[in-house]
Amino acid sequence: MIAIFFSSIRAIAILFLCVLLGACSAEQTDALKRTDSGRTIAEGALIGATIGGLAGAATGDSRTAAAGAAIGGFLGSAIGTGVAITKGKYVQREDRLQREIAALRQKNSALASEIRGAKRALAQGRASVSQLKRLRAARVAGQRQARKTRSVLARSPKPTTQAELRKRQEIDRELQRLGENFAAASSLEDRFNV
Repeated sequence: MIAIFFSSIRAIAILFLCVLLGACSAEQTDALKRTDSGRTIAEGALIGATIGGLAGAATGDSRTAAAGAAIGGFLGSAIGTGVAITKGKYVQREDRLQREIAALRQKNSALASEIRGAKRALAQGRASVSQLKRLRAARVAGQRQARKTRSVLARSPKPTTQAELRKRQEIDRELQRLGENFAAASSLEDRFNV
């Protein structure tokens, strides 16, 4: 019974030493602790040392447990290094993809800005065309009114008094001004092909 008790204590002590050895290998350098890859390597060494120590302790020999912990720590460190390299590749790929995403977002933002500018220009163009169409309709209506007025004036008797003459001259000036406005409106229509 005492032999089993001491054997159990010895196994617990060996297990404690294996964990302590793994923890020491995990705490080797501050540089390893600061980086993700260093942490992965240290964790691999710790797990390997623990498993190796436990496997060695299963035989019941303290030297075998220590050797198992050392070999397990080395193998765990090697496996941790492989995992760290793979993780590093993933990190590099993710960084590259993040840069590409940022570039595409910037490009999309620039394109959205160009589209907004094009929509504003299109709206202004449509407003200009609408205004030109209203001017054209007003010009056509004005030309009809001017023709009617000229027709009425041509049929009316010649002015006999000074007041009638002034009134007739005023109407002629207004017709001339309207004719100039119509010419300007026609010029705009021709310019914008309305």
